[in-house]
Amino acid sequence: MARGQREWMVNGQLNAWRQGRGRAYVATFAPLDALCEELVAIAADREPGVAPRRLRHTHVLLLYYQKLKGIGWHRDDGPNDGASDEPVVSLSLGCECDFAIKDSQRSIETTVRLRSGDAILFGGPSKRIMHAVTAIYPGTNPLGGGDCRLNLTFRHAPELCGLERTDRFFHFGAVTRRYLHTERTRGTDVARAEVMARRLARQKKKTSSSIET
Repeated sequence: MARGQREWMVNGQLNAWRQGRGRAYVATFAPLDALCEELVAIAADREPGVAPRRLRHTHVLLLYYQKLKGIGWHRDDGPNDGASDEPVVSLSLGCECDFAIKDSQRSIETTVRLRSGDAILFGGPSKRIMHAVTAIYPGTNPLGGGDCRLNLTFRHAPELCGLERTDRFFHFGAVTRRYLHTERTRGTDVARAEVMARRLARQKKKTSSSIET
C-alpha cells in the first residue's frame, strides 16, 4: 500500500485530516488487479448468475480511516465513481465494522458485520444503493497498527484515465464540488450560470419568507 500511502499523506498528515482519513484515487496496478480478480471470482462462485466472472476495473479508491468514526448515508454517484454499469468491489481491512444498505431514505436498512478481509460487490441496480458504516469496533484489527480501517474500492471509470491527479473533490464542500464537476464536464460558463441561478433562488426564497412573517 506504499503507493496509496504516498498519495494520502501531505506534509506528514492525512490529506483529508478534517474527516480523520487519508484518501488516494489511483489507476489500478498489477498486485491490485490480481486481488480484485480473485474477489470477483469468489463472488461469482457463491452467487452464479449475479456476479460476473471478470470485472473490468480501471481505478482503485483507497481510504485509510485513522479514527473509529463511521460514514454517513450516501450513494457512490460522484464524478470519480465512474459512469458505467460495471460492478464495484469494496474490500474492508483492519477493524470490524457494521455496513448498512437501503434503497432510499425511508427504506428499512439491512446491516452486515464486515471483518478484515471481507468484500462486497455492488452490481446491477444496486451499484448506487445507499450505504453507510454505522459502527466500527475497536480492538478488532488483526493486521496490527492499532485501531484503524482501510477500504479499497475497485471501479470501472475509463473516462477518468489520466485525470487521477485532478481528483481533489474531497477537499471541498458540496457546493464547491458541484461547481468543479460542472466546470470540468460542461464548461465554466455553465458552472457560473448554475451558481447564479441558485443564488437568485435563495434570495427569492428569503424575500418570500420575510414577506410572510
